[in-house]
Amino acid sequence: MKQTFTRNHFQPRPLQTTVHVAHVRFAAGDSHLKLQLRLQNDRKTFFRPIDEKLDKVRYRLQLLAASSSNQSVNSHSKKQQKRRGGAVSGGGTAATVAVRFLDEAGGEIASKGATIGDALMRTTRIEIGDEIFAVLHNQPLVTGLSVLEPVLVGIPLAPLPLTEFCDADECSWRWLRLDSGVEQYEESKGALCCTTRRYTPSETEVGCRFYVECRAPAMRSEVAEDSQAEVVTTPVLPGPNRQVFGQRKRAGAISAAGKHPDARDALRVMSYNVLFSGYTTTNHAQTKLFPYVDDAVMKETYRMQLVFQEIEETHCDVVCLQEMGEQIFHAFFVPMMTSMGFHAFYSGKTGTTHEGCATFVRISSFEVIEEYALNLATAVKQSRDATAKALLTEFPELAKGIDRIPSIAQVLVLRSRRSPQKTVLLTNTHLFYREDSHLIRLLQTAALVGEVSRRRAERGLEDSAVVMCGDWNAFPGTAAISFLLDGQIDSSHKHWQQAPSFRWDLARNGDSSINQLEQGAKVAPGRITHALHLVSGCGIPPFTNFAGTFVGTLDYILVGSDVLEIREVFPLFSEEDVSEEVALPSSKFPSDHVSLICDLAWRE
Repeated sequence: MKQTFTRNHFQPRPLQTTVHVAHVRFAAGDSHLKLQLRLQNDRKTFFRPIDEKLDKVRYRLQLLAASSSNQSVNSHSKKQQKRRGGAVSGGGTAATVAVRFLDEAGGEIASKGATIGDALMRTTRIEIGDEIFAVLHNQPLVTGLSVLEPVLVGIPLAPLPLTEFCDADECSWRWLRLDSGVEQYEESKGALCCTTRRYTPSETEVGCRFYVECRAPAMRSEVAEDSQAEVVTTPVLPGPNRQVFGQRKRAGAISAAGKHPDARDALRVMSYNVLFSGYTTTNHAQTKLFPYVDDAVMKETYRMQLVFQEIEETHCDVVCLQEMGEQIFHAFFVPMMTSMGFHAFYSGKTGTTHEGCATFVRISSFEVIEEYALNLATAVKQSRDATAKALLTEFPELAKGIDRIPSIAQVLVLRSRRSPQKTVLLTNTHLFYREDSHLIRLLQTAALVGEVSRRRAERGLEDSAVVMCGDWNAFPGTAAISFLLDGQIDSSHKHWQQAPSFRWDLARNGDSSINQLEQGAKVAPGRITHALHLVSGCGIPPFTNFAGTFVGTLDYILVGSDVLEIREVFPLFSEEDVSEEVALPSSKFPSDHVSLICDLAWRE
């Protein structure tokens, strides 16, 4: 995200008397408080623990005021002595400057025993010598403003303000269209086109820029200052032709609850691997995986705008994203999704890569009772399943892999706002990718299923609906998916039988002596089961990943069919749809995966 042009300034309102302004800023739950004021025309900032004694701040203000006063006096004396040709003397004792903290009634706040957190939040006036300061508490500020690039026709543009003690929707907005060729804002050259936060550029505005102004809500105070920030966007570019999403957009025009009037608790769920930006910028990605993708199309801020567009136009209640970049989550998705009424939850993988899973829950549909990240390596090693334990003991290479893989799963407990007695156990995960790691994924899946089963056995959650989303990195029929959909898997499965040949270190796979030993190797009989009654919410699509070197079905929304039924599956895409620009990603599809969406309802 580029901050194309930003400035923040204050416009003081005229005052009848010379009263300066001091700002006190403290948010509930913070351990420190900030005091800002301009003393002798020099800006001072105090960032102090709230339990610190008020006398410490008083003493510091006295020193600063005395120092400023002495500097002014000494400078004047030196000039006079120089004119008289006399010697300039130094030193001297700083005069004590009176510092008083006054409350709303005009009474002085006693400093003995008073703490900064309590006293300064009650202070409405500070007197430092002859200077008077009116105190403003937690004044709303806009300290910066940025927009995502590129600015595209047909894609809603929502600037991202940096604010304190207010949010974007409380601010006042002003958009002026600057004609093509005008690069800097001039009031006379701009045409007012919008007064809300969001604006969608049209085809007639290709080449134009926008001057966007965000103003913080005003305080009820004669000394409060206006706070605003501005940005001038880059020129508007033609947007992608998104007709391929037409059916989905029509299907999502009405919420699940509104679309299925006999099921007032219906919910719409999306699962989507959005392709982490860090996996697109390596030389291997650019030359081997995605050589057919234009750099402008692969740009993260371009792709994430299209991801957001898909989310917004389908009116989902639950959105589970994988390969979510930590930075873009906080900088873009949190402000955008919270402004749409979603609760946002991010969990990073346990490794060094800054990506993970992100789940968004529509607040009007569900209350988030609990949420946490499950470290799958820890969950596998602490599994109570005797068969899973035996596999790790019998095949140390599996255990070695489990230790090194950073996979996590998000677990959330949701309560329906329409029917509070109904709850959902929701998970979101992204399993290990390597093609030969079927048993690794089986153990990860079994651990996650075990966690859901354990939670579902708790009092109050026995009748919970189960929804498990993610990129499972597993084809239909492989060990993990067979276990999920069949409710059981045993040692006769072909991937279980391959356990002796698995090597974490791929270089060792070519060791002929090891392979000879493995030809006669056998696995002990075993079986893993569950009772979640899972079905695939979107069936078995022909593909969910369509890249230049790989096509297959890896993503699933698993639904506990004992409680929920599938009401509608959003239209899937054909091979013709996704191969128009060779493969994915493309100018229309922002990831190498496609999203899955389905409507679910409680069985009556």
